[in-house]
Amino acid sequence: HISKYFLLALIIFSTTLIIYIFRNLNILPVNHFTNYSVPVGGFIFMLLTSLGLTNKIKELTKENLESEEVN
Repeated sequence: HISKYFLLALIIFSTTLIIYIFRNLNILPVNHFTNYSVPVGGFIFMLLTSLGLTNKIKELTKENLESEEVN
């Protein structure tokens, strides 16, 4: 599950980075969306990565509790 979160986060961040590069090359117009695409993409990247890591920690904690109950 963590790889799905990370892959989605990476795709979103890469897309916003490409938007910002196209703005600098004057392919896209300069506006609020293109100016702040990289910070917003970075925020979404951190958010999705944190969600993926939280999900993995919960899974590992659950597995650890289940294995302790068996022993």
